[in-house]
Formats: sequence, structure tokens, C-alpha cells
Amino acid sequence: MCYDSLPNTTYMNTLCNIFCIMTFCCIADIRLVDGLNQYEGRVELYRNGQWGSICNYEFDRRDGNVVCNHLGYATFSSMANFGEGTQPIVFSDVHCSGIEENIFDCSISEPSDSDCQPGEEVGVICNPLGEFKNTTVV
Repeated sequence: MCYDSLPNTTYMNTLCNIFCIMTFCCIADIRLVDGLNQYEGRVELYRNGQWGSICNYEFDRRDGNVVCNHLGYATFSSMANFGEGTQPIVFSDVHCSGIEENIFDCSISEPSDSDCQPGEEVGVICNPLGEFKNTTVV
């Protein structure tokens, strides 16, 4: 998701998932937070102007592979719990076939009030080894 109208103050660092090339800025639409390194953490997605986490119900290896590929890693290693997030749980029932390059190409719904509780957010560990997929920042 790219914007060319962001102020130049967006020259932050890649930990914030904000990238600027010359005067054209891009905001990543996926990030891992609260992990010990860049390839693990609670999964958060950016949609409709806000970050939100994914409920872990029915999240499986195929979904994890798509998340890790979306982030640029070659493979998914495992799921893990990275604690309760500070962002709302706004995504649920992620269903990927495993071949999608982008998590938003998968079936994703909004959770109902009773679906997911804080602390039940998806966390992943991606495999940092192997071929790093080249993600395009446009």
C-alpha cells in the first residue's frame, strides 16, 4: 500500500514498516511485533487506516506460509504466542490455499464479538534461512 502524499517525516526506520525512496513513500501492510527479532512476532495487518491483529482460530501452516512469504521470507517455521497485542483484533477466519503471495488475497473475515479474546492473536516464526523472496516496494 503506497502513498505519495505522506510528509517527509515518514523517514523513520524499517522496524516501523515505513520505507521512503526519494520523495515517494510506502507503508507496509503487514508487520510482526513483540518478537525477539525481525522474523517472528504477533502478526498485524494495516487496513482502512489502522493496524489490527488476527484471531488465531483456524490459522494453520498454509496461512503461516502466506504471511511469511508476504513479509519476504522463504518459509513459515511455526506458530507462537507473543502475548496480548495493543491493537484490536480485527481479522478472523483466515483461509489461504498456501500459494497466495499476499495475505489479503486469502479469505479473511471480521471476528464477531464472541470469536476471539485478547491474547489469542496469531503469532508466527518465519524461517530466516534460505532464499529471501524479493518484495517489491513501489
